[in-house]
Amino acid sequence: MVRAQSLGFLEEIEARSGEPVRRCFQCDRCATGCPMIAQMQHAPNELFRLIQLGDRETVLSSNTFWFCVSCYTCSVRCPNDIDIVHVMDTLRELSLKEGFSPALPQARDFHRIFLDCVRRRGRVSELELMARYNLKLKKPFARLALGWELLRKGRLELWPKRAPSVRKLFQHAKEQR
Repeated sequence: MVRAQSLGFLEEIEARSGEPVRRCFQCDRCATGCPMIAQMQHAPNELFRLIQLGDRETVLSSNTFWFCVSCYTCSVRCPNDIDIVHVMDTLRELSLKEGFSPALPQARDFHRIFLDCVRRRGRVSELELMARYNLKLKKPFARLALGWELLRKGRLELWPKRAPSVRKLFQHAKEQR
């Protein structure tokens, strides 16, 4: 397991994510294709530069990775084959672990509920995800009409199948901590 105290921030992020963040040379291709760039404090390449410089506080308090929608446009465009989305996931987890407040508290809640759904079932049940998220927001009937329409058209499953192999991955990751 990675020991944060014995590694620099760049090395820690690379070890946790398995991605070569040091390869980023600020070409800006990730930012030019990002659909959420207007909402982000730092473009992905700027965030990577801050990681390279070891600015842990600025990086982990940034809103950038909370606005990342994991569309993989940045990762596909990266000339250095850095899976930027995976680094963003790593930053979310580290930010939560270290107690940094996300720019959008509801993003943290959604992220936790999403991961819990995947951990328990091995996949996401959209119906469960949105029901639990709406309850967390204390708006249990939010988007009820949309949910009903999706259910009626067969776009939501009442009882989604389980994927035990993914659950095993979560268990293995937990054991590695």
